[in-house]
Amino acid sequence: MTEIDYVLLAAGNGKRLWPITEHCAKTMVRVLEKPLLEWIVEAIYDKANRIIIVIGAHRDSVIGHFSASKYKDKIIFVEQTEQKGTGHAVLQTEPYIGADKFVVINADTFSDPKIYDLIAQNSADGAFILGKTVPDGSKYGVLEEKNGKLIRIVEKPPVAQNVEINTGTYCVPIAFFDYLRNLKLSPRGEYEVTDALTLFAAENTLKVVPFESYWNDVGYFWNLLDVTQYALEHLMKEKKDKGANVENTVVVKGKLHIGKNSKVVGPSRIEGNVYIGDNCSIGPHALLKDCALEEKCAVGSSEVKRSVLMKGVKALHFTHITDSIICPEVNFGAGSQVANLRFDKSEVNVEISGKTVASHLKKLGTTIGEKTNIGCNAVIYPGKLVGSNCTIYANKTVEKNLESNATCK
Repeated sequence: MTEIDYVLLAAGNGKRLWPITEHCAKTMVRVLEKPLLEWIVEAIYDKANRIIIVIGAHRDSVIGHFSASKYKDKIIFVEQTEQKGTGHAVLQTEPYIGADKFVVINADTFSDPKIYDLIAQNSADGAFILGKTVPDGSKYGVLEEKNGKLIRIVEKPPVAQNVEINTGTYCVPIAFFDYLRNLKLSPRGEYEVTDALTLFAAENTLKVVPFESYWNDVGYFWNLLDVTQYALEHLMKEKKDKGANVENTVVVKGKLHIGKNSKVVGPSRIEGNVYIGDNCSIGPHALLKDCALEEKCAVGSSEVKRSVLMKGVKALHFTHITDSIICPEVNFGAGSQVANLRFDKSEVNVEISGKTVASHLKKLGTTIGEKTNIGCNAVIYPGKLVGSNCTIYANKTVEKNLESNATCK
């Protein structure tokens, strides 16, 4: 097998995933309690000569996690101290590349594990870039190709339907660093690796390899919800860990992973694919459907559907949570509700960093930042974001985003 180094770009701050990324690196956001970055490291560990992780925002969380992992012997951390773009990020790794070619992966994406076999198979044949056909490519770099070879990458064209986009995964020789060194600043003031790939393709063969299985750019919280649903259905294994208990009066209609010392008290109902971490308490009269609960969550006579509850979330009495991401240690008061459907049944838009972003979804809930307290009978409108350490008083309605440390009363 060809000796290959892997470069994982993990320096971004993930502003579009606020408030999830307020206290952790974007690539450390978890899917079934495993960080996005670890899903990649785990898959490439046996294939890689070395794994070079470019870090930046919340660097300590990345270093701490992987320095204590079983993958640490192959990992090298390289810090991008200034956020000057993806081209600048890759250039920082040049002193650490020990092979004659290397693979770059944007580590804030999530893919079917088949992608890593495809990378390994093609890395022996020369330089390539992985493409993915999507219905709308207007938010991505679109690949223009001829006879299976890249001509150029067009960033975010206004109209781009059913086109092949850049997945941020490519294999190039060490000579690629020459193109990175000669980059000029883009109109947005960054050194763009896509410009270097276009320059490289003008003088060298850069094969376009299509990837036909699941791939998702985890840019927004609804992307993370989609990734979680994929992982629940295709990657989660049915399992009952030591000390876990599901009472006989619990109805289970689907695939269930239940962690150590967790208990589900009947009468309760579990439908679809459900992940329950360690030391969770569920029921009585709980309904869980197609959702993931991290460790130490407590759900009583409440409903959780198509959502992620991170560590220590409590929803004990008559709470309804759907199509939402709930960060650690959020507490829901009795009767509090997350709405996921507009009264006019139109698509849900979300305000992010002062801009309105279309989710293209008719059902979408909220993201709530860690350690927020929600009073009894409070209601959060579809697509409204709530920051960390907020207080929402009883009977209040959240009709617009709440910044961290805000009070709604």
